[in-house]
Amino acid sequence: MMKYNYAIPYIRLGVTMVPTEPAVLPQWASSTVRGAFGNRILEAFCTQSEYRCSECRSICSAGILYGTASPDRSDEAINPYIINCEKDAFDGQKLFYEVTLFSEGVKTVDDVLAVINSGLALGSDRAFFELTAIKDMVNGKSIFDGENFYRPEIHYISFEKQQAKKILIEFSTPYKTKMNSDEFGFEQLIRAALRRISSTLRLSGTEPDFDYHEIIKKASEIKTVYRDTENEKIRRYSNRTSSAMEFMGFTGMIVCEGELDEFMPFLSAIEILHAGKMCVMGLGKIKTYILE
Repeated sequence: MMKYNYAIPYIRLGVTMVPTEPAVLPQWASSTVRGAFGNRILEAFCTQSEYRCSECRSICSAGILYGTASPDRSDEAINPYIINCEKDAFDGQKLFYEVTLFSEGVKTVDDVLAVINSGLALGSDRAFFELTAIKDMVNGKSIFDGENFYRPEIHYISFEKQQAKKILIEFSTPYKTKMNSDEFGFEQLIRAALRRISSTLRLSGTEPDFDYHEIIKKASEIKTVYRDTENEKIRRYSNRTSSAMEFMGFTGMIVCEGELDEFMPFLSAIEILHAGKMCVMGLGKIKTYILE
């Protein structure tokens, strides 16, 4: 099995906020949080009133987080951050969500913390949510304890080897795909993982040397021996188009068998980076468990 000498930096924060007034949020609230977060980033740090991020990516945090997904950079269409809310992340009393900054996105951590600390107006009624705590989701250390901030540690995706013959892959947030969930299998997930990882590496100037043809060929030989998935409908409002949109994704699990060693580094990477479509708003989060 080939050894990949890549190290993608990332910071994963767990954020807890509470509303200061009655609030209603959707079951899947990632898009809602991301919209409010993005507006605050642009308002606070964009140096151009027209928000033309593709022209100044190296200047400000808004450009770093949003400049890569512009039509001008379609070959690098990736935002180096993820806002992720699990289903029912808001229980009526508090909201918990994760913010993952990766690759170039780690450079924006101070500004991201400043925006979160200023609070967010969420939901159709723009209820105000204030910050109560932040923790490092990798090592559990406190980043904000209600009074003091502590600098987050940068972690690294290192593509380490693991041996496996049978694995369970859990999809904890909807995985958006054009395929029917009953047809979706291991090969499709590895294709998505390679696209996501390759785009992330290119973002920091590294050209991956994956043997795509050989990897996909081997992935097609892995068998899906068990499947328990269900479709989830997500509704979100787009500020860009000023319209509501609905889309489908699936959650649940699949169990795969075969010679899996070569694929474990890719699966470990997308546990952090997610895979599939609309990763920036938390979709495509997976967790892999080795069964044998």
